[in-house]
Amino acid sequence: MSLPSVLVVILATIFAAAHMAAAAAADARPSPPLVANLPASAAAQDFVRSRCGESCRMRPKAARECNKLLLPFATSINGSYVGASLAGTTAMISELTAFVRDMRELDRAWPEYKLGGCIRMAEGAVGGAKEQMATLSRFYALGDDKVGEFGLSEVMKWIRVVMTGFQHECSDGGLKNVVDLSKELPRARVVDKYIYVSLHLICFPTPYAMNFLGSPVDNQSKDA
Repeated sequence: MSLPSVLVVILATIFAAAHMAAAAAADARPSPPLVANLPASAAAQDFVRSRCGESCRMRPKAARECNKLLLPFATSINGSYVGASLAGTTAMISELTAFVRDMRELDRAWPEYKLGGCIRMAEGAVGGAKEQMATLSRFYALGDDKVGEFGLSEVMKWIRVVMTGFQHECSDGGLKNVVDLSKELPRARVVDKYIYVSLHLICFPTPYAMNFLGSPVDNQSKDA
C-alpha cells in the first residue's frame, strides 16, 4: 500500500473514532435540570394544561393534580413530552419514597394491618426507578424527536407494573386493613393519583410514539 493510501486509512480511522466519541458524549450528556417556579410563558403553561388534560382525560381530578404538579416546571418542560413525563415521575417517586417511610412506621405500630406486601411493592418500584429515570433524563436532554417508537418501552413496562402492583398489593391489599386510611396513611391517595398521572404522561400517545396504554388501566382506575 502506498504512503498516501496509508495516510487516507489512518485519517479515516481517526475521524471515525472522533465521530463515535462525539456521539457517545452526546448520548451521555446530562439532562438540563428541571427547575421549579421560573417565569413561564403562556405557551409553556398551555402545553402543560393540554398534556394533563389529554393524558388524564378519564380522571378529571387526576388532571387537576397533574396541572398542580407540572405547572411549576412549565418553563423547564418547555413543550417537551419527555420533560413532562420526567417531572411527573420524579414527583411520583419522591412521594412513593415518603409513603414507604409512613407505612413502615404504621407497620411497626399496627402489624395486624399486614402492610408488608404494599411496602415491598413500593420499595421495589422505587428501587427500579433509577434506570427508568435515567432513560427519561437522557431523552429529555436529546429531545422528543429522538425517542422513536420504542425508546420508552422499558419505562412504559415499568410504570405499568408499578400501577398494577399498587392496585393489587396496596389498594386491594394491605391498605384495606387500615382502620382510618385518610388519617393513618393520608399519603396513600396522593400516591395513587401520582402513579396514575405518571403512567399516563409516559404512555399516552405523542407525536413521536404510538399509544401503548391499553384500556385495562383506565378501566381499573377510579376517579379520586
